[in-house]
Amino acid sequence: MSDKSTLRYKIFTPYYYTEDFFNSVCEAFEMDEDDLDFNSSLNLHTRISDLNLNFLSEDIIEDDEDEIALEIKEYLKNQLNGAWSYFRAIDADDTILINVLHHLKMCRSIVNVNINLKKQDISEKEKKDIFNEITLLTKHLKGLLCPTVGVLISDDGLVLDQDGNSDFEVYMPPKMPINEEFKSQNEFGVNLRNKTLDYCFYNETYVMTYLPLLENKEEYMQSHENVCKRAIALLTVALLAECRLGEKMSYTEAMDFVSDKILSNFDATSYMSDEELSYFRNENSTEQDSIQYSWQYENLAVMLFALSLFDDEINDIEDDEDIEFKDIMPYPSSIAPVALCVRKIHTCKSLDEFIKRTKLKDYKTLMQNADIAYELHWACVDARIIGFNSDDVISTIEGVAQERHKSFFWICGIDGEKNWDNVELST
Repeated sequence: MSDKSTLRYKIFTPYYYTEDFFNSVCEAFEMDEDDLDFNSSLNLHTRISDLNLNFLSEDIIEDDEDEIALEIKEYLKNQLNGAWSYFRAIDADDTILINVLHHLKMCRSIVNVNINLKKQDISEKEKKDIFNEITLLTKHLKGLLCPTVGVLISDDGLVLDQDGNSDFEVYMPPKMPINEEFKSQNEFGVNLRNKTLDYCFYNETYVMTYLPLLENKEEYMQSHENVCKRAIALLTVALLAECRLGEKMSYTEAMDFVSDKILSNFDATSYMSDEELSYFRNENSTEQDSIQYSWQYENLAVMLFALSLFDDEINDIEDDEDIEFKDIMPYPSSIAPVALCVRKIHTCKSLDEFIKRTKLKDYKTLMQNADIAYELHWACVDARIIGFNSDDVISTIEGVAQERHKSFFWICGIDGEKNWDNVELST
């Protein structure tokens, strides 16, 4: 009998069910499903190697209290959490590292790969062919291949190693498909989420497929008039905050300025929420209060977008290749154009005129923007939780995404009839 040597690899995969593992193996090795016995442990044979693939997932556990089941759970926990912690400590480019961590966090199962070579003197080409088969399997498993400690590989090359090296300028985890059962339960939300995933991945931002899907609640959608009133209220408190904060005006000076620009044409205080009115009438408001209300320009930008007042500006910056993302607000990497926001309303001399000059976008368009804002807000919060919040750009994106989240949820009535001060912003 000739000497043999064994190669051992580990594949971290998001797939949980044995069926997904089995189908991935069949696709990767171009085998008919009838050629293999359905199992969590598969043996494949080639001219130069015997390949054993052992799928470890909680799906294969039949008795939660069984000793083997407990060992599998402990093994998965230690391996998956250990890999995440190991790579989190690596000094690497943040844009690569954060998405590697996202990918590892997605993974729920492990495939242990054992390759028994039938001879020791295999050629370099044969070695490469074997490795390419395993990376192809990794691709079908939407996973990360760990050929040795401190190294992660995809089918496109080195993802990350212990020294922070990577073959990628931008690394994106794979998009996970939405569970088929949701399509019959909430086809509207599934369609929104699929386009959201396309938009976010196009903008090289990983977002999670499995955030709760938004539901059609068009009966709670705000009226055209209510959105116009909300825009005026937001402009009024934001302008007051800007005068106090940026221009260092006294409360009286700021109120005189706002009265001249806004209150002379609109009954803005009657459109304000309780919290806005409290700030507006408080001449002893704090600097932090003004900072908070200066962010209302972001909410104002959403209202103006919803009222079709930014259509020309958005169309001017869209490339032809972005046409599928028409009627979606630009990626939130910069703050709202304050002066433009002010001009859009200031040129109107009454609420009636403002309403006549505007047109509320359709519900589906607004819900699409709501779902995108929801996912981007989640991505920012998640980045902050795992320690990627020092970058000014990330901080800006989170601030803008959070306000968009609030505004679109309010316009679309996603939380039912909650008023402006009580919109739910959990991610």
